[in-house]
Amino acid sequence: MANAGNRELSKQEHDVIRRYLLDDLPLQEMERVEEQLLTDASYFEQFSIAEDELIDAYVKGRLAGEERKKFSRHFLAVPGLRQDVNFAKALHQRAAEHERRMATAVPVRIQPVRDKSLFASLFQSPAIGSAMAAALVVAIGMGLWLNTQNRQLRDRIEQLQAQASPAPQAQDLEQRLAQARERENSLNAQLEQAKLERTQAEQKLNEALEQQRRQTGNRNINPTPIPAVLLALAGDRDSGEQNKLQKPTTRRINLQIDLPAKEYSSYSAELKTVDGKRILTRNNLPLTTTANGSRVSFIVNTSLLPPGDYLLIVMGKDANGIKNLDTYPFRILR
Repeated sequence: MANAGNRELSKQEHDVIRRYLLDDLPLQEMERVEEQLLTDASYFEQFSIAEDELIDAYVKGRLAGEERKKFSRHFLAVPGLRQDVNFAKALHQRAAEHERRMATAVPVRIQPVRDKSLFASLFQSPAIGSAMAAALVVAIGMGLWLNTQNRQLRDRIEQLQAQASPAPQAQDLEQRLAQARERENSLNAQLEQAKLERTQAEQKLNEALEQQRRQTGNRNINPTPIPAVLLALAGDRDSGEQNKLQKPTTRRINLQIDLPAKEYSSYSAELKTVDGKRILTRNNLPLTTTANGSRVSFIVNTSLLPPGDYLLIVMGKDANGIKNLDTYPFRILR
């Protein structure tokens, strides 16, 4: 797979990937996306990130209407991706539970947080960062509130001291001053506790971000490829001589066919059921050179391949027109 560098995708490319993941692209555009996944490592990495973001949007309820229906109908049909969604749901529920627990333990009004540098990286990791960010916001808000209360209390003490005079009310004033000092000490203790909780929250946040960076780095270094299956030329269904494939566990599968040395200007293939029902046709199939000739790739969504018998008809095109080359029968096992 060629490496085009860590380039940023345009908004149009992001939209195309999102529509592809929701199975909402015309056939010709789907073919272009799948060919680029095979040849461009940077595009593959951005595709994987878009998958994670779509899962996060689904888990947090940001997918609505038709998009949510398409996600459930097509995206959750693959066991591997369904497991990713379940993991993200569990993580999001744990984060929400932690946030509720923190709000109950420290019932203070949360002030707006203006330190953008600390929270900027959370937008890259919504699932892991949400719980840590909530705890940190609570700690910061409590600190700001306690500081404000402390200042107001000191101002009040100064006013009382300024009004003090050797009058019959002096004893009552001293008592009020003592109560004010006692409240100040209590607020100082709460402020120290808030600072400690803030330090702990920052430490947990940094640990979570470091873990997320390691996980993202591992995924980008070793992206999971689309599984490839090499089909052999075999007999018909009745003879029992045909390619037998286990039921795919990924969203896409790459059916590959070995051919002699390149004899045609382009190759195409048609996928049918054994009863003749056309499922999918692809033109200008990707062609690679092997030691014994050439190899073409035919990428297909596994949702189109329930258990059963199929025929893959390979065709070549030259100056004289299109010619049927061979038929490759295969069976998807239950």
